Amino acid sequence: MQFKKLAVTALFASGALLMGHSASAVKLDNSFNVKLAINSLCTIETVDDVDFGQVDSSTGTQTKSTQLKIKCNDEKPYKVALKPSDNNPAGQGKMASPDTVDTIVYNLYQDAAGAVPWGSTGTNEVSQTGTGSVQTLPVYVKVNGSEFNKPAGHYNDVVAVSINY
Repeated sequence: MQFKKLAVTALFASGALLMGHSASAVKLDNSFNVKLAINSLCTIETVDDVDFGQVDSSTGTQTKSTQLKIKCNDEKPYKVALKPSDNNPAGQGKMASPDTVDTIVYNLYQDAAGAVPWGSTGTNEVSQTGTGSVQTLPVYVKVNGSEFNKPAGHYNDVVAVSINY
C-alpha cells in the first residue's frame, strides 16, 4: 500500500511540474515573407529565311511563308513589327541584287490570302498576349509575277523583326 501511495504522490508531483512548466512557457510569434519578381521578357526563339528559289519570267505570282516563334511571359501583351530594309511601314520591301540596279518588290502579310499587310506601325503590327510558351506566328511573303521580268541575278533583302512589350 505504501508503494501505491508513493506512486500516486509521484504522479501528482510530476503533473504539477508539467503544469507549472507550461504555465511559465513563453511563446513568440513572428513571420517572414517569401518574395520573387518576374521580369517582363519576350524573346524571338526562331525565324527561318524565305527562299523563292529559282524563277523565270513565266513564273506567276508566288507566296511563301515562314514562322516566327516567339515566347513572352504569361498574360504579357506584345506587338510584333516587321520592317524591310527600305523602312516601309506597310511591309512592302525591295529585294536588291549586286548584279543590277533593278529591285524585286515584295509584300509581307499576316494572312495567306494577302489581305492584311504586316509592317511596323499601327494596324500593320500583330498584337498578341503571351502564354509563357512559344507562340508561332506565320508570315506570308508575296511577289507578283510581273516582278520576275527583271534582269537575271540573285535578289535579297533583310527584314527586321521587333517585339514591343
